[in-house]
Amino acid sequence: MIPFTGGASTTLTYVSSAAGVASGLQCANSLLRVEREVVNPESLDAFDSEEWYQNITLALDIVSMAGATAAAASTVRAMKTLRRSSGRSTRELLRGLNRSERRRLTEEIIRINNPTISNQALKRLVRSGAYPKRYAQTEITQSLAVRLKDALAASLTLTGSVMAGSINRVALGVYEVIE
Repeated sequence: MIPFTGGASTTLTYVSSAAGVASGLQCANSLLRVEREVVNPESLDAFDSEEWYQNITLALDIVSMAGATAAAASTVRAMKTLRRSSGRSTRELLRGLNRSERRRLTEEIIRINNPTISNQALKRLVRSGAYPKRYAQTEITQSLAVRLKDALAASLTLTGSVMAGSINRVALGVYEVIE
């Protein structure tokens, strides 16, 4: 995959992994809640009043939101890099880049990940094979597909948090203070 992260890929990996686990636990919790609602709704009310349960669901939501934020930031950075290196719109980028645009994109990504690299050092590293001369269109397309899926997942996480998670709680708190 193309490293659009600018050297923050290790941090993003940990945040994304934790967010994935948290989101999975939230999903499992939701399924259990549906089952509980059908079988024994009174027990669900008692469960919801437990402080430890409220704290755990809030923590899971916050971790999921951190992952969604990281994914959204990575997607925005990737799209800005692509647009800056090619001068094309997002729609045109999805159609593909020509050879020179792919080379320019590759050089820009290398420079983002190594901001102090000189032109001469860059050329030497490309000739030695440490960096590619240009990314293949399939690599770019796959990387964009991953970024777009991340953006979709981030929007779903945000929607869930707005409806019943930490963002909802903050909004209700602000609303109560205003009244």
